[in-house]
Amino acid sequence: MENAARADSAETVTALKAHSSLAQEVKPLHPGDAPCLNCAAKAAASCDPLFNDFGHHLRRHQVRFTPIHRTVRPRRNIYVAGESSESAFVICSGWACRMMRLPEGRRQILSFLLPGDQFSATAPFRQTLDFHVEAITKVHYAAINSGRIKAMLANDSLALECFVTGCIAESTTANQTLADLGQRSADEKIAVLILRLMERLGERGLVQEQAFQFPLRQQHIADAVGLTTVHVSRIMGMFRKSGVFQLHQAILKVLNLSELRRIASMR
Repeated sequence: MENAARADSAETVTALKAHSSLAQEVKPLHPGDAPCLNCAAKAAASCDPLFNDFGHHLRRHQVRFTPIHRTVRPRRNIYVAGESSESAFVICSGWACRMMRLPEGRRQILSFLLPGDQFSATAPFRQTLDFHVEAITKVHYAAINSGRIKAMLANDSLALECFVTGCIAESTTANQTLADLGQRSADEKIAVLILRLMERLGERGLVQEQAFQFPLRQQHIADAVGLTTVHVSRIMGMFRKSGVFQLHQAILKVLNLSELRRIASMR
């Protein structure tokens, strides 16, 4: 694990000390790169990457994320299972994954985290999480004090309802993923993965003419759907040859959406 880069201001030092267990893997952005000034995820004059209803309640109550974002390079840990933190975290830009590490170096990717995603909807009420978070691309993320979130929820029934809705959605997604892993065929699993990522990216305005960033390696896909990299390579090659999609320089463009949906049994 790397040591954090030298802090450039007293504010940066304070922010790092607040999350000392994560400091070995992260370094603050330099003031000239302050995402509060130029972050594409900025909303409502606050550095708040959450674009959903829960983010609306945070802004309404003036519950702000930390002004110093953190950045992590690809293939580095953002969070290690069991580490204690008094904050909840949200991805501002880049891709990451939640995963469980298994014996002998094996791992199971539980989900992919995209801009605007929380590490976990339940994080404000959990001092530790039972999974790791790893950067797939360069990732910027922000933190917000869990105590401030809990105080808001205690005094606003609408915000509490919105929070519970988010927790239910996370549980529903986990159940669907489990069903996909247990019952779908190999080609269905990969087709479903692509379609769901496309849908989530579309909600963020990150799909143009059915094309979107797709930085996943074959190992990421294999670890997410429970296949070998050889099997993933064969299926991805089959999809490309049959004209379902094209993949070039980490850009995936769906050429035949109806066929992809047919394969995924998601008409």
